[in-house]
Amino acid sequence: MKRRILGIVVPVLAGLTIVGTGFSVWYFTSDTTETSFDAQVTLAGYAEIGNLQIKDRANHYRLFLDSTRDGGINLQSSADGAAWTDTNTIDLTYELSVQDATYTDLNDKKPQITMEFTVPAALETYVSITLDSGALTSGTPTDTITYTYTGQLDLPNPVESRTYDIEMPTFVFAWQDGQEPNSSATYAAAKAALASGEISITYTLEWVNA
Repeated sequence: MKRRILGIVVPVLAGLTIVGTGFSVWYFTSDTTETSFDAQVTLAGYAEIGNLQIKDRANHYRLFLDSTRDGGINLQSSADGAAWTDTNTIDLTYELSVQDATYTDLNDKKPQITMEFTVPAALETYVSITLDSGALTSGTPTDTITYTYTGQLDLPNPVESRTYDIEMPTFVFAWQDGQEPNSSATYAAAKAALASGEISITYTLEWVNA
């Protein structure tokens, strides 16, 4: 009778041993099951350019064509009731405002000034328009011609919020070869060709990649 009992019990225990080690795992939880941190919300600083102005702005401007011996061709300005003054250099000012921004922060951007000088196409027949420095690019001639100058401005270091000057290149005007009037007839022809002409100068300030 004892032999039969042992014969039944031993195989059952052996089966339990296989199930416990091959088809199941133990699961434990350690003392720390959660971690966290706080992240501060921070808005990046900024740099702003604007309020572009002509420095020492006059009320009136004109392109004055005179004979070479009497002063030649000049861009002139005048305040109300004042005499005309040669002003071939037109400098500008602009405002730079910064908040939480440094010179290093702004290394990837620079302010850029673009000038578009638009004149009647007939004027180019008589007058040469250049700059004493910097490239002046002529557009495709139509009824008018637009000359373009573009220059990048150096940011101050350290960067401060205030008004800054933009020193623009000087215009150089001259009579085209053989086009300066030398008689009343050639003067009348030039006056008729340029009678309805106006010039326009537009300045644009913007951020560009450095």
